[in-house]
Amino acid sequence: CGDGEKQAPSVVVGTSTYVEKADYYCDGVEDEVELNAALRYVSEAFSGGIVTLTSGTINVENTSVFLRNGCIIEGSYTGSVIDVDHVYHGISTVSNVDGTYFGDQLQLKNFKITRADTNNKNAILLENASEILVENIIVDDWTRYGLEVKNCENAIIRNVIAKNGTDRGIYLNDTQGIVEDCVVHTLTSTSGVLSINMNSGKSGTITLTENITDINKLKRNLTIIPVIKTRPLLQVQEPYNSFL
Repeated sequence: CGDGEKQAPSVVVGTSTYVEKADYYCDGVEDEVELNAALRYVSEAFSGGIVTLTSGTINVENTSVFLRNGCIIEGSYTGSVIDVDHVYHGISTVSNVDGTYFGDQLQLKNFKITRADTNNKNAILLENASEILVENIIVDDWTRYGLEVKNCENAIIRNVIAKNGTDRGIYLNDTQGIVEDCVVHTLTSTSGVLSINMNSGKSGTITLTENITDINKLKRNLTIIPVIKTRPLLQVQEPYNSFL
C-alpha cells in the first residue's frame, strides 16, 4: 500500500428503504440499535472510522445515538434523516445507561435531524468532548436545544441550520471553538436563538465568523472574551465588533 496516509475504516448503515449493499440494515423500528452497533464497531476495532448513512430515515425511538471516540457520522445531507422520538437526547456523547462520556475527535456531517416530540431534550448534545466538527447539519423542530455543545474544546460548528424549535437553536455552554456560516430560526424562544454561556470562566474564546444569521437577520463578526448569556440575542462584554 506504500507509505501514503492510512484510509479510515468505513461502514454503511442502510435505512429501511435502502435496497443496495450496506453493512448494517435498519428495519424502521428502533434503528438506533444498528447505528450504535456500527459506531461501536469502528471505535472498538479501529479506534474510529466513518459511519455512512444512506438516503432515507433512521428512526431513533428507544435510546440515544451514542457517539464514540474517533467516529464520523456522515450522510447525504437532506437525503439522510435521523428522526428522534424518545425521552433522551437524540444524538449524545454521554450514555444514558451509565453516564460514560465519549466523543473526542468526532464529526457529524451532512444529515438532517428532526425531533417533533415534547420530551424537552436536545436534538444533539455534545458534552465533555474535544476536537469536534459539526458541519452541514439541519436541525428541524425541537423542544429544548437544537444543538448544545457543553464543556467542549476545539469545537467547530459550521453551516448548521437550526429551525422551527421552541428554545435555543445553537447553545454553546462553557465551550471553546469556532462558529461560522450558521442560520438559527426559533419559533417562540425568549432565551436567544444563538446562546453562549461562559459562567465557569473557562479559558479560550468563542469566535463567530462571517454569516452568522439569526431570526432578525443580523450578521456578526466578533470574538467573545468572555461571554454572558444572551437574552434575547447575543450580549457581549467589551471588546466587540459592531453588528454588521
